[in-house]
Amino acid sequence: MELEDFMGKYEKDELIAFLSSYVPMSFSDTTSIPKIKNKEINELIAKGPANYIAPECIKACESLWSKNIYVLASINIKDEMYLILDKLSPENMEIFKSKYRKKPENYCTNLGKEKYIAIKTLSSDNKEISEQLEELVSDFRLQDIQRGYFTEKTFLMNVCNCEKVEGLKEYKNESVQVVFDIEKMDKSFKEYLKDTGYENYYVPKEHRIYLNDYYYQAHQNYMNNKIENI
Repeated sequence: MELEDFMGKYEKDELIAFLSSYVPMSFSDTTSIPKIKNKEINELIAKGPANYIAPECIKACESLWSKNIYVLASINIKDEMYLILDKLSPENMEIFKSKYRKKPENYCTNLGKEKYIAIKTLSSDNKEISEQLEELVSDFRLQDIQRGYFTEKTFLMNVCNCEKVEGLKEYKNESVQVVFDIEKMDKSFKEYLKDTGYENYYVPKEHRIYLNDYYYQAHQNYMNNKIENI
């Protein structure tokens, strides 16, 4: 689909929720865009890729998703079909770079103003596009999820509001930042986990709290595969 169509197809909340499941966003209290509850993101994912991705790209996307590689969008620009990818693991990034050197016509980076990586193919035949994209993504490997979890501090900041703003006096120097504030903790870390419903998604040895069952299971799939291949 055309970029303008992609941006206009969905309701504001749905589009923001979909993108923020892969590209975390922070919204100030003054913005007109409502915050999305992190635990509801999987409801959009569960609707199926056909709601967000062009039909001829579905098989390639399913192959990528099975490897914990997420697709931000499929975009058709002047008969070139692009799959915009989210962050890759170091191993998969090396695979991408190798393919980029060999076939720069099919692998590209730095699209537009933002730094994105993408896979593209040129064809007017949907079946051919589907087959080409499947082949172009086939060599990527299963990776751990690159999104979909908090660290202990980001959990306390984003979910439990244990944060403060620093650098307001130096605002003109663009040094404003939101940081963890331990003084705002009015209960123990374990109590916060239990009260917010994240208790079952916390893995202490990893220092991670997964957003929901979708991301937790995706990570477990990666870990189980890693153990099996030792």
